[in-house]
Amino acid sequence: MYRTVKRRCRKCQVVGLDVLDQAEVDRYIGSFYGRLSDVWRGRLKIVGIHNYTDVNRNEPEGATPSPGTSLIIRAVHRYNKRARFWFTEVGALVSFRTFYPYSEERQATNLPKMFRLAHNYRRAGVERLYAYNWFAAESGPCGEACKFDSGLVGLDGTPRPSYGVFEAHLREISR
Repeated sequence: MYRTVKRRCRKCQVVGLDVLDQAEVDRYIGSFYGRLSDVWRGRLKIVGIHNYTDVNRNEPEGATPSPGTSLIIRAVHRYNKRARFWFTEVGALVSFRTFYPYSEERQATNLPKMFRLAHNYRRAGVERLYAYNWFAAESGPCGEACKFDSGLVGLDGTPRPSYGVFEAHLREISR
């Protein structure tokens, strides 16, 4: 795929690995890089991170935060010290199956975490953040029955409480 994209667009940057911050992701990263030659390890300059766990886990006051993002960055840097990172899919969840029952308030409370993570890991190579998703779950106005919903606005385009939080943090990082 890398060759195909580069043939069509020499200036395009290609995400070579995209991982979720879940248990044993470091083992997967080691296995992935272990199958690459030194040449391809060097070419794999951008790694995508889906750090939903770090953003959405509600840690008790004073607890150690979920280490997913840090674990991914450390594991990748073992194989390529110059790798850069994009948060290619991240967001605060309104709902996700039974793990996170429907709550727009929780989403608004957790949303700043994705911006803090991007800021905190900037020196480690985090360059971009792609929030997922703009609109509510597309399966209709499912409310509490949604299997996955991280939309900043409802299906009708009405801003959720998280929209204002998102907008405020964008202003902060755009300066």
